[in-house]
Amino acid sequence: MKKMTALIADDQPIVLEGLQSFLGKNPGLAVEVTATAADGTELLELVFGRPFDLVILELNLSGVDGMTALKKIRSRFPGLPIIIFSRYDDPKIVWSTIRDGANAYLLKNSPLEEWRRALEAIREGQTYLGSGIRLEHVKRPEHAEVKKAVFSGEAVEDNAPGIYLLTRRESEILALIAQALSNKEIASRLYISDQTVSVHRKNIMRKLGVCNAAGLVKAAYELGIS
Repeated sequence: MKKMTALIADDQPIVLEGLQSFLGKNPGLAVEVTATAADGTELLELVFGRPFDLVILELNLSGVDGMTALKKIRSRFPGLPIIIFSRYDDPKIVWSTIRDGANAYLLKNSPLEEWRRALEAIREGQTYLGSGIRLEHVKRPEHAEVKKAVFSGEAVEDNAPGIYLLTRRESEILALIAQALSNKEIASRLYISDQTVSVHRKNIMRKLGVCNAAGLVKAAYELGIS
C-alpha cells in the first residue's frame, strides 16, 4: 500500500510531535507525516504551496481557525482527504465539520484501531465518525433507514442523520436535483457525464429509500440540502 503524505496542524507542540511519532511508528497505517503547522495561517500556506495526500487538523487553531481552514481547503481541493482530530465531541461541531467536507472526525483519545478504520474508510471514499461521537440531537428523516456503522464508525446508530449515507458528490447532486435541474444540466454544472449523474441518482435513491424525483426533493428538504 502506497503511503499517504500527511500534513498535521495543531496549536500544541506536544500533540504535533506525539501524533507524528504515533503515525510513524505504525507502518500499517501507511501514513508519512511530511509537514506540520502550528496555526491555521501556516496550515493554509503549506496546503496551498505543495501537494499532500492527507490533512489532519485540530479545530482550535490561532490565526485562521480550524473550521475556516477546513472550508478554504475543501473549496480549493475538493478531493483532498481531511481528518478532524479534536477534543471537541459536541454533536453540533461534529456535524458542521462533516457538512463542510471533513472525511473523518476522531477524538484525541482515539486508539490505534480507530485510525486504521478511519484511513480505510477514507481510502474507500467513505466518511468516518470515531467511537464516542454521538448525534442524538439531530432529527432523523423518517424516510431514511440508517444502519449502524454505515460510515464505519461504531458510534453511528439508527438515530444518525440520513446525510451520512451520502458521499459529498452525492450530496451535491441531490442539492441540484432539489433545484429541479435535469441530469444534463447537473452534468454540465459539475463537469461530469450524464451517465455518471444517472448512476449517482440511482445510488442516492437506493440509499435514501425513495423511488422517484419527488421523493428525492422531499429528502433533500428534510436533510437540509439545498
